[in-house]
Amino acid sequence: MKDQDVQAFLKENEDVIDQKMIERSLNKLYEYIGQSKHCSYCSEDENSNNLLEGYHPKLVMTGRSIDIEYYECPVKRKLDQQKKQKSLMKSMYIQQDLLGATFQQVDINDPSRLAMFQHVTDFLKSYNETGKGKGLYLYGKFGVGKPLCSPLLPMSWRKKSIPP
Repeated sequence: MKDQDVQAFLKENEDVIDQKMIERSLNKLYEYIGQSKHCSYCSEDENSNNLLEGYHPKLVMTGRSIDIEYYECPVKRKLDQQKKQKSLMKSMYIQQDLLGATFQQVDINDPSRLAMFQHVTDFLKSYNETGKGKGLYLYGKFGVGKPLCSPLLPMSWRKKSIPP
């Protein structure tokens, strides 16, 4: 019972908690003390000993006893979202290094490349506003960025959880 978090919780709820309640909830308090307060996702400690991996324990009052609730780690939530978004796009025809391409990586100093990306962004804007689009046909000379443009469309849809 010398754990700082437990002491802070008991002090915060001292008007509701009595000795019998503490005795009834000793197993939950012991469980809470035995866990890491941070999961392995958000701490440098690889040996996180949380009961539920990727979740933080928190002491709460439930009726006349002390209980533990688990909250999902924000880092885990973000990683799960990225994993879900990545699963929305799979292609054998797009180079793996281009699958993570963004519009910020595009060099638009070449006028022909600028025109190509202007068409792509115009298509995306019209698609985002209406939710409909006939399609986009990419063509041009060697070096204008056709292979780079092709994953940008699904990548932008993936960020909005729209299946390609």
